[in-house]
Amino acid sequence: MTKHKALPGGIRAILRRWPLVIIPALLAVGGSLWSASHQTPTYTATAKLVVIPLAQWDETFIGTSLVRDAGDAKRTAATLAALLDSRRAATVAADYLGANWTPEAVHAAIRVRVAEDTNVITVVAQSADRDRATKVAEGFANATLADRWQTISRELDTRIVAFEAITNTEPIPGDAAARLHTLKLVRAGGFDPTLRIDSTTPAVRDERLSVWASVGLAAAGGLFVGLLAAVGVARLRRSRDPTPPAKTTHAPQLIPAYSPNGDA
Repeated sequence: MTKHKALPGGIRAILRRWPLVIIPALLAVGGSLWSASHQTPTYTATAKLVVIPLAQWDETFIGTSLVRDAGDAKRTAATLAALLDSRRAATVAADYLGANWTPEAVHAAIRVRVAEDTNVITVVAQSADRDRATKVAEGFANATLADRWQTISRELDTRIVAFEAITNTEPIPGDAAARLHTLKLVRAGGFDPTLRIDSTTPAVRDERLSVWASVGLAAAGGLFVGLLAAVGVARLRRSRDPTPPAKTTHAPQLIPAYSPNGDA
């Protein structure tokens, strides 16, 4: 008996259909090599924003958009991150970046995330160009903070006018003069003291699977698909083959013995 005939019937059926196994693997390997040869590198740059919230009990900056402590670092930063990851922020950043940038393009290139259990927000930009990735991350952070300050500065102006009206009365009630002084200091600073850019990391190239690792995974996946196809064809073939007729046995006929007298 040959080695091939000694194999179980299912394996012999698969071996007879070896092209179904090999061809998907070859196609997968070819596709993997083509994809690897046409890949462009991707660079990632990250701008880190630090949230420095006001105390919950603060009354000086009531009515302004300055960040206030929500009692939970994660929730405080997450609320602000949602404002930054918005259509308005993308539009402001697109205007800041210029060069045919659109809000949709900015939104596609940017990811706004909150570092877990911290008051840190990261603005991650991806691009096929190293310098472009850094420019987008920095530009988005600068543009959104400048836009926030325009709103906050108007709110501070309104608050200052209200306190000036109070301090012009006699006697000056409570600590109104001290609050007015604080408001004017923040307004003169020209930036949001509750949110600042901490740093921007240089753009780094994203790590990807090596060509050989990609080819190996593709070959394994192709072989698996080919095996499934071969097994399916073998089962379909067996289900369509006619069932061989069952063997029947006939009882032997008894021939009567010959008698000279004609008796059976």
